Amino acid sequence: MIGFTIKSKSYEVYKFDNLIIENRSGICAYIMALFGGHWFVRVILNKLKPEIDKLENGQGIKGADAYIGFLERALVLTFVLLNQFTLIGLVLTAKSIARFEELKNRRFSEYFLVGTLASILFTIWVGVLVLWLNKLI
Repeated sequence: MIGFTIKSKSYEVYKFDNLIIENRSGICAYIMALFGGHWFVRVILNKLKPEIDKLENGQGIKGADAYIGFLERALVLTFVLLNQFTLIGLVLTAKSIARFEELKNRRFSEYFLVGTLASILFTIWVGVLVLWLNKLI
């Protein structure tokens, strides 16, 4: 724990070993994530905007499933590389909430589960392989 005082008021700050924000690379990572992430999201949403404008009520966005899959696999890979396997449940939960009404249809729910689990399994394999190769090197 690190402590500091401002105008006679003491503050305690907890230092987490996994978070590197004390050096320039940590600060650069936050700047890149904040501003680069803003640009990244705008690019993706601008590609989907024409499709959204054409939609009738109840229709899905053409190509959105591919974007969701890319983002899903990026999150899962990040969690595996950080050795935070339990956070993969967060991805499954978010997808299930977003598709809750559609999951009542058995044919769709089976298709959805097979696709989601195959995607997550493949990404876990890739992440574990990378972790294993890093130990060998």
